[in-house]
Amino acid sequence: CVELQQASTAHFASLQVSHGHKFRAQEWMARRFPEATQCGSGKDVVVFALDDPERVVAAMRRDGHARRFVHAATACHLRVARADAVAGAVVALYDGCASLAAAKLVVHFDRALKGSLLAALPERLALAPRGHSHCLTVEPVSSGGDVEGYYVGVCAARDEFATDDAVIASKRDGHAVSRAYFKLREAADVFGFGARLGDGARVVDVGAAPGGWSQLCLERGAALVAAVDPGALDASLLETYGGGALVHVRARVQESTAALAAVAAGGRFDACVCDANAHPAAALRLLAPAVCPLLRRGAALVLTLKQPTATNKHADGEFAEVLAALAEHGFAGPRIAWLWANGRHERTLGATSGSDATAYLTRYLRLTFGQNDLPDGLLSDSTTYPAAYLGPRPRGARTLSLIHISEPTRRYAISYAVFCLK
Repeated sequence: CVELQQASTAHFASLQVSHGHKFRAQEWMARRFPEATQCGSGKDVVVFALDDPERVVAAMRRDGHARRFVHAATACHLRVARADAVAGAVVALYDGCASLAAAKLVVHFDRALKGSLLAALPERLALAPRGHSHCLTVEPVSSGGDVEGYYVGVCAARDEFATDDAVIASKRDGHAVSRAYFKLREAADVFGFGARLGDGARVVDVGAAPGGWSQLCLERGAALVAAVDPGALDASLLETYGGGALVHVRARVQESTAALAAVAAGGRFDACVCDANAHPAAALRLLAPAVCPLLRRGAALVLTLKQPTATNKHADGEFAEVLAALAEHGFAGPRIAWLWANGRHERTLGATSGSDATAYLTRYLRLTFGQNDLPDGLLSDSTTYPAAYLGPRPRGARTLSLIHISEPTRRYAISYAVFCLK
C-alpha cells in the first residue's frame, strides 16, 4: 500500500501500450472504471485521473489478456509541468512514504531525464535497482514532440506491474497453431461462453484453417468440432484429434450443408464460431442456411467482424447490417467487443441463438414463398425433424406428417425443403 503522510489531491493511472492498442486501453478503462477520465495521452502511454489508481494496476495484473499487450501500469500521485520540478516531486513522495526502505527509480521513455534526476536527487535517498521495498516511477507524457507533463508515483515493490519475460513469451506461444487462438480464448471470457466452447460441447468452426479456434475448443474438452474450410488444417491438430473429436469438412460453408447435417445427426451444435476472412454480413448470409438449423436453442455465436476500410473511431457504426442479419436468423443479445487480440480493424461479436430450427424454418418459408401472413407457431417447438438433418427427435414429441414442398423459383441453392407440420 502507498503510505503518504500528506494526502495528495491528484491521483492518476498510466498505461503503457503501443499506439495501435491505445484505443483498446481506453475501452478497457471505460468498462472497468467508468469514473476515470482521460487526462493525458502520448505516443505509447495514456493517463487517467481517478481516486484510487492502485485498483487499476491490480486489475491489470489479474487480466491475463490485457497483460499480453500493456507493457506497464503505474499508479501516480503527483503531476508536474516542468522537468526541473520532477526531482522535488520524487523527494516528496519518497519522504511521504513511511515504510520505504529502499526504492528503485523507473523513468519511462526518457534516459536523459533519468540521468539528470540521479544527479539532482539528494544522496540521502536510498536508491537500489534490486532488493528495493518500493518503486518510484516517473511517466513523461508527450504529444507531437512536446512534453505535456510528468506523472510521478510510488508503490510497494510487490504491487509493481510491468511486462515480464513470461508474458512476452506468451505472445509467441509455440503451442498455438495461429494467433487467432488467443482471440477466441479472450472472447470466451468476455462473453461468458466458456462452457459452450468446451466441456463436452459440439462446435462448428467456420473458416477454420489453420485451426486456432478449433484447437482452443478441443483443448477445453469439446466433444466434437466440425472445422469447415477448404484449406488445410495444421498437421499437429489432425495428428492429435483427427478421426476423433475433430471432423474436417473440407469445403466452403455454403457447400457443406449435407456434411454438417450428417455430423449433426449425433446432436445439434452448442456453438458456432467464425473467423472467416469475409465481410461479417456476407459471412452470416453464407453460414446461416447451413448452420442455423443445426444449432441448439441458446447456442453461442462468436463472429469476427472484419472491417478493412473502417477507422478505429467509426467502425462501430458500420455494423447495423450485421445486427439486422443476426435478428433475422434468431440470435439475441448481441455484444461487440474490441478484444486485445483483435487486429486494428477488427471487432468480435458474441450472441446467443434465441430460437431453434423451428423459427428458422418459419422465416425460410416466408422468404421463399412470400407467405407473409403465415401465422407464428405454425411450426411449433414440439415439431420433429428428420434425424439425418436436425438431430434426434425430441422426447415426448407427437407424431407429425412430413410435407415435401417443391421450389419452382429455385431462389436458393437447394432444390427442396421438408417441413414437419401439425
